Amino acid sequence: MQEGGGVAPSPVRSVQECPQGVWICDRHSHYLKGVYVASHLDLNSICMPSQGVVAREIEGEIVIVPIAAGIGEAEDELYTLNETGQAIWQKLDGRRTLKDVAASLVRKFTSPLSELETDVLGFASELTQRGILVTKV
Repeated sequence: MQEGGGVAPSPVRSVQECPQGVWICDRHSHYLKGVYVASHLDLNSICMPSQGVVAREIEGEIVIVPIAAGIGEAEDELYTLNETGQAIWQKLDGRRTLKDVAASLVRKFTSPLSELETDVLGFASELTQRGILVTKV
């Protein structure tokens, strides 16, 4: 999904190649200070950034830096988000469902709601698996 239509590359870029598709690894299923790192997400899930990461906007890009052990896939790994990933990330505030996040992006992107829902769910699933996002209990 890109502004104006078309298919965008994976919303997350890292030093290591990002896997394609939606998947969650059970090794990240645990409680962390009132939030649950889920092994399964759906459009009714509510996600927010983990306390183990810091995100900053640098020269128009959002950079996510893991600050806790076990976040991400490799030591000293940074994540940057493309335009789609940035739009999704900014809406993941711990109050909105993933369905609400997708619906809020309809005006920005000229993609069907069903495609936006798939993209938001895939993005949240990938970042939850990496420990970058958590879901509310």
